[in-house]
Amino acid sequence: MTDRTDPARDRSQAPEAPAAMARMETVLSAPEARTLRVARYLFQSFARPASHAWRQALAEAVHLPGGMAALPPLCAAIEEMLVARGSALRFANPDCPGCAARITPHERQFMACLRMVARGEMAAAERHAMLLCEANDSRAFLAGLTRIPGAATC
Repeated sequence: MTDRTDPARDRSQAPEAPAAMARMETVLSAPEARTLRVARYLFQSFARPASHAWRQALAEAVHLPGGMAALPPLCAAIEEMLVARGSALRFANPDCPGCAARITPHERQFMACLRMVARGEMAAAERHAMLLCEANDSRAFLAGLTRIPGAATC
């Protein structure tokens, strides 16, 4: 039997600390933050369909760059990304003020991908998409991002 408080115990098997989550206002512009808020409701709707979070996404979509017209292509792009991924996407709860004030690494990749598409920097967008889609085919996801009206203001 090993002593859990033994300082000589092998710590190489200890779990890694979670990646630090940045404060949203240090990473995103105001339009990007609004886009992420809607995206979080869509993430939640896919992760927990019974939550009906799509309703809140619909209510918040008026604040998107591009308005309500941006919601269907944003939803379609998110669905393509989630289908391509092999594991769950980590996102902050949009209804928890403390949680929503921080941006997860997956959310940061998502927003960086959207930002690169908006700037026309497709090579950089492809790199972010490859990471988000876990090296699976990300073409449909990227194509979906290009269809979001107002994305250029993100």
